[in-house]
Amino acid sequence: MKERIKKIRKELDLTQQKFADKLGVKRNTIAMYEMGKTVPSKQTITSICREFNVNKEWFLNGTGEMFKAAPSDVLDQLAYKYHLSEADYVMVEKFINMRPEARRAIFDYMQEVNAAFANSGIDPHIPAYGNKPPEPMDEILNISQEHLGTPDSVAAAEAEYEKSLGIVPKTKSVVLNTTADIKESNNKVYKISN
Repeated sequence: MKERIKKIRKELDLTQQKFADKLGVKRNTIAMYEMGKTVPSKQTITSICREFNVNKEWFLNGTGEMFKAAPSDVLDQLAYKYHLSEADYVMVEKFINMRPEARRAIFDYMQEVNAAFANSGIDPHIPAYGNKPPEPMDEILNISQEHLGTPDSVAAAEAEYEKSLGIVPKTKSVVLNTTADIKESNNKVYKISN
């Protein structure tokens, strides 16, 4: 890969500094690539291929042509002319491929947002919560365990609410299944009553 980076640079008649400037890196980074001391990241490889119209297959493996054919697709031409990133390219492509009514809906939404700011006189760059940070929700609602009450007081409140609605409170009932259960139950009652 180090030879291919150097070959691209020489083919384009660029110094290491000019090559680096186009990629937004330092000159010594390019020197390290060309000496084989470091390997470019995936992002740098993508940038080199995009910026200099290099065939990625050739750059990675040395197969095929060094440079891609001149962009023929309109979107490719825009990407090349305006140095679109992969994200920019995908965003533009997705927008163009949307149904016209969906594009219109996005445009209408943007207009509504713009009109809301224009008519309100609000500075869109100031924080929505003012100059001080918002309080946590539990402080705003002043909720704490002592305000919620104990489980018994919650149960009593629920019972009062059900009573106000005319709901009969639930009672515990014991179903005895066998005569042995009945005898045992009678014995317990007898022992308790003594």
